[in-house]
Amino acid sequence: VVHETLPGQIQIRAKDHQWTGIDSITITATDPLGAVGEGALIIQIYDLIPVIISSEPPGLTIQVDFVDYQTPHVFQWTAGSQHTLSADTIQGETDGSRFNCMDWSDGGEMQHIYTTSQQIPVVSARYRTQHYLGLNAVPQDAGTLSPAPPGEWIDQNTHVTVEAFPAL
Repeated sequence: VVHETLPGQIQIRAKDHQWTGIDSITITATDPLGAVGEGALIIQIYDLIPVIISSEPPGLTIQVDFVDYQTPHVFQWTAGSQHTLSADTIQGETDGSRFNCMDWSDGGEMQHIYTTSQQIPVVSARYRTQHYLGLNAVPQDAGTLSPAPPGEWIDQNTHVTVEAFPAL
């Protein structure tokens, strides 16, 4: 299978190839007037490494080379190739819950360059679940609350102390 990667460059993917390396083919062309031109086509075959880009929890959206993908997604990349990974800080905000990105499993920033390696074939954006704690005194002048309204996002499984102080 031949793919154009950059203008003037092509990538040839050969199924079940038996070797990795560089080879060249000499191309000779003759025009209708008999002029002859010669050039070389250099072929470089790379082994592809399956790399899984995922999220914890799965099913969230991440960006690879500035294109959105739902996780997990498997890519076939060459060793040493570099790709931009990025994760939105907040995702899935619905009905008072959301996912807040903590970090990437490879230690990268929210947007960073990943270099393809057989040693790190799985990279995950790790999210924590948060819930919105909204507090209101009813009626409003009945007293004060702590934490103060309107509320805040709390990590799942976090113990929260809520205090109410009546108006004097």
